[in-house]
Amino acid sequence: MYEEAVDLALKVDIELARQNANMPEDDIELRKKLWLRIARHVVEEEKNIKKAMNVLKDCDLLKIEDILPFFPDFVLIDDFKVRFNLLRGMFISFFFLID
Repeated sequence: MYEEAVDLALKVDIELARQNANMPEDDIELRKKLWLRIARHVVEEEKNIKKAMNVLKDCDLLKIEDILPFFPDFVLIDDFKVRFNLLRGMFISFFFLID
């Protein structure tokens, strides 16, 4: 049921798809699966790498390695620069917390 809702929403409005993906609050695996559908759509259909990075930012259940299979074989490294800078900042913050 949730899968259908996300798939139909992706044809109309990605924000609606995001709302539907968050609906099964008690089922983390299902939520992750739904967010993977959104990420796959953004990468394969919209071909928007930056938007895919935003999906990672918006869903704490997904990691970059979860969505890498959706990317074409050749992707510009610049597209991942934003995500790298975010991760670097998180690492530096963590380092200072344990120091």
